[in-house]
Amino acid sequence: MTPNIHYEKREIVGERLELAMGLIYWLGPDLTVRDSTVIISAAGRSLVPMSGQFINCTIQAKGQLTGLPWAPMKLTGCRFKGRFTGNDFGFREDVDERWRAGGIDDCDFSEMGRGWWPT
Repeated sequence: MTPNIHYEKREIVGERLELAMGLIYWLGPDLTVRDSTVIISAAGRSLVPMSGQFINCTIQAKGQLTGLPWAPMKLTGCRFKGRFTGNDFGFREDVDERWRAGGIDDCDFSEMGRGWWPT
């Protein structure tokens, strides 16, 4: 059985958060990550964004991160580095209410590698 890591109902400030392969990460509900570096080695299918916000974070994909639905998360002032292929940023009105909470404000996508396109 694959272990589950839950980051919920808390604020993480000024830390290096490494999301490694082989685990399932639940991001939320009610998660705030602020002024932190998030290193993602896990596959997109191993990350489950529930609700929360990333504020002034650097989010780096070590490999190609494919198909991650960021829609439930609010992203403010974040910098993205690496390959994010087919990721769903922003919010969505066409699905359940959880997906409407997200959004993007003042983020830097200039260091995303080839293969990224908005969906």
